[in-house]
Amino acid sequence: SPLGSGPAGGAAPVAMFCCCQPADPGELQVIPVQTYHGGSALPHDALVARSSVEPGAASGEAKLTAAQFRATLTKADAHRGCGWRLDPTDPKVLYISGLREDASSPVQVYNAAADEDSRIREGDYIVSANGVSGSAIDINEAIKSSAKLDVVLQRPFTHRVSFDKKGRQSGLVLRYAPDSQSLVVELVQEGVVLEDGVDIIARDRIVEVCGQKGAAEVLIEAFKSADRLELTLARVA
Repeated sequence: SPLGSGPAGGAAPVAMFCCCQPADPGELQVIPVQTYHGGSALPHDALVARSSVEPGAASGEAKLTAAQFRATLTKADAHRGCGWRLDPTDPKVLYISGLREDASSPVQVYNAAADEDSRIREGDYIVSANGVSGSAIDINEAIKSSAKLDVVLQRPFTHRVSFDKKGRQSGLVLRYAPDSQSLVVELVQEGVVLEDGVDIIARDRIVEVCGQKGAAEVLIEAFKSADRLELTLARVA
């Protein structure tokens, strides 16, 4: 689906999945959710359990970690998009699942002037916007309510794991937005991941399954069909 760059780039309905203790270890239960584009309103049901997320609060200029950097973007007006597609499947941060190629978009204007190490990339996380952090919903509100944005972004920590299902349930509860090309671990329940001590935790994002990348549906099919799983995950601190 196209990246939202203005009022027309509104929320796009997509899907999410959960694989919590299916009858068949390969079965996945599909649950409808939504995703949205930068600059547009966040659908009310896009995130689950908002009450369990610490509310974002303006906190001034916090010290950045080695994986973080700051970017300033300027939109024509507060309600215009930035030229990125935002994935809300992590309740605390926003994930950039795509960038618009339009050279006039705020993101591309910023990237053209930024050093290579400070350019915004697909796969980055937005951890705060104008001092607001802690909740993807609140960060989005800050993004869509201001024409000038001071955002803190974080590169993902990427690692690989592998394990054999051997007919066992993985124990992973996963969420996804099909156009984001990734799956988010919501919970790690009883199953092979816990039994074998596999390094997967809640909020890890699966970006590759058994060498396959692509839309979430592709990752799901690979997850279902393989008895030995090799996963590439992106982790946000």
